[in-house]
Amino acid sequence: MDASKANSIKAKRGLSPSRALRKAMRDRGAKVGSITYFYSGKNDIDIVFPNEILYASGLLLEADERVRGYEADPDRIRETLHEAGFAGSVPQLIVRLWEQRPLLLKVTYLARDVEKDAQQQLANAIGCDYQVWDINYVQTHERLLHDWLQIAPVLAQSHLAIKTQYDFLHKLLLEACAETATLAEIKKSNLAPWDVVFATIFFLAQRALLTTDLHIHPLSAETSVRRRETNSAYQKIFT
Repeated sequence: MDASKANSIKAKRGLSPSRALRKAMRDRGAKVGSITYFYSGKNDIDIVFPNEILYASGLLLEADERVRGYEADPDRIRETLHEAGFAGSVPQLIVRLWEQRPLLLKVTYLARDVEKDAQQQLANAIGCDYQVWDINYVQTHERLLHDWLQIAPVLAQSHLAIKTQYDFLHKLLLEACAETATLAEIKKSNLAPWDVVFATIFFLAQRALLTTDLHIHPLSAETSVRRRETNSAYQKIFT
């Protein structure tokens, strides 16, 4: 794929939350499954996930510091891939990464390897990578999912406070984490109400300004945080 097509795989605003929720309910029909209404700190929008495995996959993307953002709206995904000339089956997610080309992500309870090679070739043709996440993949990240089931609600509750205090608080946190610090040590600094500080730490980690050790150790008072050396592409916060 030429660069112009690759650049077209970018963030677009999806349906309004109420319309997206109604659409998910219509699409589900009489099938059994949970519909999750979710604030995405990574995208700074509300997202409707039509089933549990997509919600779990969304949480893993929220947790992944390599991920800049992702598209979960089926209509937007179809539109974007049609404009890019993609000839394969439509994935459930389009993932935008900080330092790699976009990823087309198929999310399914049971993966079938027979389609993967063909889909990868079609994704290559538009400058994207292709992956399949199934229930086994999601279950291997159960501990990280458990952590982000605790973090995500705090981000949702505090995202307006993060924005109003961002100029003040993010500079203090980057200074406090110039050397590795634990959550307990940061809490003792009393920079601001702890729920806002806690949420801002992970907000900044989602934007590749801080990094944590959650990929290695479970969330606790001893979770380590440090400032990430970044390039200019990482610095744009509110888009």
